[in-house]
Amino acid sequence: MALRWVLFLAFLGEVAFLAGALSWLSIRHSEQTAASTIEDLGKWTAVVVREKVNTYFDQPELLLRVNQAASQSGELQFTVVGEDNQRRLQRLLWEQIGLAPAAQTLYYTDTQGNLLQVERQDDRTKLSLRTPGTGPNWEVYELNDQGERGTRLKNERFDPRDRDWYKTTLQRQTLTWSKIYGFQDPPVLGLTVSIPVMASDTQQVQGVLSVDLSLAEISQFLKALTVDRRVKVAIVQNNGVVVATSTGDRLSRTVDNQNTSPIALLDVADPWLRSAGLWLQGQQNTPGAAANSTVLPAANGEPLLVQRLPLVSKRGMNWQLVVIAPEADFRGAVDQSNRDTLLLTLGAIAVALVSSAWLAKRLANPIQQVSQAAEAIADGDLQVHIPPSTVTEANTLSDAFNRMAVQLVHSFKAWEEANQHLESMVERRTTAVRQSEEKFAKMFRSSPNPIVISTLADGKILDANDCFFEMLQYHPQEVVGHTAQELNLWLDWSERETIIEDLHQQGLVQSREIVFRSRWGDHHILLVSAEVATLDNQLCVLWAGNDITEQKQSEAALREKEEYLRSILDSIPQHVFWKDVDLNFLGCNRNWAEAAGLGSPAEVIGKTDYDLIPDQDAAAAFRIQDRQIIETDQPVWHTVAPKQKAGPNGETRWLDISKIPIHGTNGEVIGILGVIDDITLRKQAEEALKREKERSERLLLNVLPHAIANQLKDSASLNDPTANNKPIAHNYDSVSILFADIVGFTGLSAQLTPIELVDWLNRLFSEFDRLAEQYQLEKIKTIGDAYMVAAGLPTPIPDPVGAIAQMALDMRETIQTLGPEFMATFNQPLNIRIGINSGPVVAGVIGIKKFIYDLWGDTVNIASRMESHGKPGQIQVTETTYQALSQHFRFQCRGDIKIKGRGLMKTYWLLGRHPTSTAAQPQLPSVSEPTSEPTIFNDSF
Repeated sequence: MALRWVLFLAFLGEVAFLAGALSWLSIRHSEQTAASTIEDLGKWTAVVVREKVNTYFDQPELLLRVNQAASQSGELQFTVVGEDNQRRLQRLLWEQIGLAPAAQTLYYTDTQGNLLQVERQDDRTKLSLRTPGTGPNWEVYELNDQGERGTRLKNERFDPRDRDWYKTTLQRQTLTWSKIYGFQDPPVLGLTVSIPVMASDTQQVQGVLSVDLSLAEISQFLKALTVDRRVKVAIVQNNGVVVATSTGDRLSRTVDNQNTSPIALLDVADPWLRSAGLWLQGQQNTPGAAANSTVLPAANGEPLLVQRLPLVSKRGMNWQLVVIAPEADFRGAVDQSNRDTLLLTLGAIAVALVSSAWLAKRLANPIQQVSQAAEAIADGDLQVHIPPSTVTEANTLSDAFNRMAVQLVHSFKAWEEANQHLESMVERRTTAVRQSEEKFAKMFRSSPNPIVISTLADGKILDANDCFFEMLQYHPQEVVGHTAQELNLWLDWSERETIIEDLHQQGLVQSREIVFRSRWGDHHILLVSAEVATLDNQLCVLWAGNDITEQKQSEAALREKEEYLRSILDSIPQHVFWKDVDLNFLGCNRNWAEAAGLGSPAEVIGKTDYDLIPDQDAAAAFRIQDRQIIETDQPVWHTVAPKQKAGPNGETRWLDISKIPIHGTNGEVIGILGVIDDITLRKQAEEALKREKERSERLLLNVLPHAIANQLKDSASLNDPTANNKPIAHNYDSVSILFADIVGFTGLSAQLTPIELVDWLNRLFSEFDRLAEQYQLEKIKTIGDAYMVAAGLPTPIPDPVGAIAQMALDMRETIQTLGPEFMATFNQPLNIRIGINSGPVVAGVIGIKKFIYDLWGDTVNIASRMESHGKPGQIQVTETTYQALSQHFRFQCRGDIKIKGRGLMKTYWLLGRHPTSTAAQPQLPSVSEPTSEPTIFNDSF
């Protein structure tokens, strides 16, 4: 074959092979470099953020645990009640909040709702206080640079016991992290870590110590972390709620015009983060999910590299870290290099196809040089340089190879610079961690209580503080590296085995009373708490104790005295209790505890009236009374009041209460003493006598008018029936009298049974009685089927004749209403005759037995004749009554009729009221019931 064709084929094949190989190597290397850079960036960011979050949460958690251990050991007393206690606790929290930069607010809340809080905001520090004197409000003061109280800023209603962090901590009885929620001032996201504070003597929960942490500081850290890149970072919970971002976007929204709540990643303002939020919705958001990444289009069409990494915390906060960066930032130079390489390769192949025959001989040497350069680049020698060729096409190819080599050099240089930057950031983070460890070591060494760190597996002591060595009289070199068994520290070795077993099961042991042996054989009683922790990838035990040897000795002596006093108090029959000046119960005898529903007298200690009485208003009244006794130093003797709690059968119990102030050695009031007697039996006898008297009174008033009954009780007739007393009678000048009679009563008596007749008479007369009461009339009596009622006595009314006329009309209407029912039942008509007369009468009570209020006089006799000479269904009145009623009622003149004993008399039929009459009908008087507020003078049980 001719050399030209050999060179042509060789040139064409070599150029195509070399160009393709170089393009493939360049593209492959560029892709690996970009992927490695993105992956390293995400891993480095996850490591740095994880260290930041753990360190940010370690400081307040350690601060709370140290305070809890100090409280359980009795070294610190967390008390808000009392001015001196407030100042000591204020100073303690103010100093501690300066040691923990992550803590924004540090506060203590006891079980009575009292609170003391120190809050740091920028360059200001505030104190919030809620005490028995301020409740139910809290007062907020400004603190100066020395931690001293200054100007009061506000006073508003607040009860910390309503907060979720307080309820959850009391329920779990251990250190608790709250959910993320919105702070009000400043309006940022945050969370609260709380720990129960135990009383050193009873080991009962006496309050909650809490720290508020703002998540805004984590967002600031993320922003500083990405300040020199077009990279955005976000921390997201598994449910999509945002914890922190590097963009500075608002991460909460206002709810109810006051509170704030966190938002999801889909709701932030930044469009890159919203795109990542949409992608996360389709992922498996389970705790500890594997890291993954994707490429998403941004709002402007620019591809975004999104990487998700798990951010698992040792506190169970399984968050996710989302890293977002423009793909062009990592692939721009690589893509450009790839495009240039492909273009040069295609150009070389095209030139080779067109001019290979003519250039075969002249390109032999340039092709040789290009081949050698390609081999050098493939071997990693990026410093190779192809000299210019006299052949234009060969020279172009050489120049392309040279530029490709330069671009590769630049790519590797950029990667090395990024790697150096990452190493610098890791070094700065390591320095910050080291500083945190130094602060912990300082607190560890300066603790006033003995603290020891040992391995969990074999119990080898790794470190201990100075207080431990001083208490047990050992030198550090004699302890570190040895086990407690080698040093013979435990008086009872089985107690340590029990604690280790509990630590394996629970991870935490609190306030175990243990006896230790010193180097010289002295015994020390300690309250020991222990917790499993991981140090340098090794399970260790953190031991903290408090020497209570002297306290136990004092308690034994005091216990003996208390038992003697208790036996005396429990033997007396009265109920006895005593309180301090803050109105907290200090004790009671057994009788008081049983009456209050307590299992033992010890249960009342530390409680208040609010804890024992469901009615909070009554409890407040008791406290006001007790406070007055303390302030005035005046006792209260023998006050009778109902017991708040009912008896076994729901009956009211009555108490005789005495309260006296208790004085101290200097004469000051230090509390109150209450002595209570149950006088229920005496009170029940008095109440029974009172009820019997009231019943007799009601019975008498049902027989006689009120005025007559009072006059009769004052007379001698009741006290001495044989006395010759004058009758109780009065003249009345203007009285209206009504007689009514059932028509055909004699015939009905023969056809109806007595019980049926009496039932119907009772039904009718009961309706008439209600009408008499409605119109303020006085029922006089009933005789058989006759009904007598009078108006204007013994108590005058404005229009007696009008009232009696209206009642007569209503009585007739009542008969008409009941008539059809009577006819349907007995097949007999029901009708009535009514007569009315007006004039003077004498009314009163005569005789000495079976008193009845009655009327006498000619007016009564004529009213009776009006009824007997009337007609069924009609109301007959005299001329006198007609003259009094003619303006407002309608009448029909009957004419003159003969009346027995009186001769001819002109009478009228009462038909009804005039339609145009404006006279008001009689109404019942308004009755004003006496009202009174009961005086509350009782005690808690």
